[in-house]
Amino acid sequence: MTTLEQKHRAAELQYKDHNWGPAVKKAAFVEGAEWAEAQQRWIPITERVPEESDLVLGCMKDTQNIYICYYKKSRNLFQVWGAGRDPYEDMKVTHWMPLPEPPAQEGGQNDHR
Repeated sequence: MTTLEQKHRAAELQYKDHNWGPAVKKAAFVEGAEWAEAQQRWIPITERVPEESDLVLGCMKDTQNIYICYYKKSRNLFQVWGAGRDPYEDMKVTHWMPLPEPPAQEGGQNDHR
């Protein structure tokens, strides 16, 4: 279950017996939309770094090039994934974001992640 699904289920359980009016529903929708937008933003590494070895998009300092990379906690650096680069090269990442979910396969399944 994804984090979003967990939050949705928790909200359902917390508010299942309430009868909310249109204003409350609209406010909840706006809050959800703001949360979704925040999940798609570039995260400065000064704010936090990804979990070790999670593949993420990384934006490099100065060049603004974007690579798929991963954070190596033991070395305190980002390393590029693939592309024939030196795997120990520090990518000088300033911002990162999670990779998007892949499109659903025919039949509605995402079984390749």
